Amino acid sequence: MLEQRSRICDKYMQIFKKTVRGSSYEERPLVEEFKRGLNGNIRRRLAEVESLPSTITEWQERMVKLDHSIRQSRAKERVLGGKVVV
Repeated sequence: MLEQRSRICDKYMQIFKKTVRGSSYEERPLVEEFKRGLNGNIRRRLAEVESLPSTITEWQERMVKLDHSIRQSRAKERVLGGKVVV
């Protein structure tokens, strides 16, 4: 029952990989468990993209890019004093 919560994506991925290492999970169950643990904002954003990733590696790469983008956007908005709508 691993969850990302407020962790940065890189940390979540490290913990996820360590947790599933040696488990009997194969590709599809790994993807489902990975998606389940993502924070809701990122999970919703990933669901909105046209072509969903199909492998665990693709999901992880997409999540890293999206998480970094969201965090950069929030940081810029804080500096500019605006509201963040993500």
